[in-house]
Amino acid sequence: MSRVQIACFVEEEHAQLAASFLKRHGVKASVPTMYFRWKVNYPHPVFVEQGQAEKATGLFRKVVAGEFADEDPLDNTGGGLGAALAEAVLPAPGFQRPTSLSLLAPFIVLAAGTIVLVFGPAAFRFLMSLWP
Repeated sequence: MSRVQIACFVEEEHAQLAASFLKRHGVKASVPTMYFRWKVNYPHPVFVEQGQAEKATGLFRKVVAGEFADEDPLDNTGGGLGAALAEAVLPAPGFQRPTSLSLLAPFIVLAAGTIVLVFGPAAFRFLMSLWP
């Protein structure tokens, strides 16, 4: 059966914790092994079998709702999610999705910089010619 990616974490520990949580809840989950061990922010995906993707996403929805936040992630007898994974799944406190304008900000700055570089010297000469 084919595998599908259902989550991606910056920290490998969080990805492993998510896979462990899913396994304890009956989902065959895995995190691919990285061949290098440099400390970089490389995405660590969590894969599940295609037939179990709906169950896995449902479990993560429950994580976001806070249902498993009190479980101990190191306890092998319980569900094992804990606050660490809940924190990794949830956005940081005060997080706000970027607005459309803030997503366009780099392009606006680039366009404004290009205009200043192209037309700036001519505009400066024009303004200086108006000066008595």
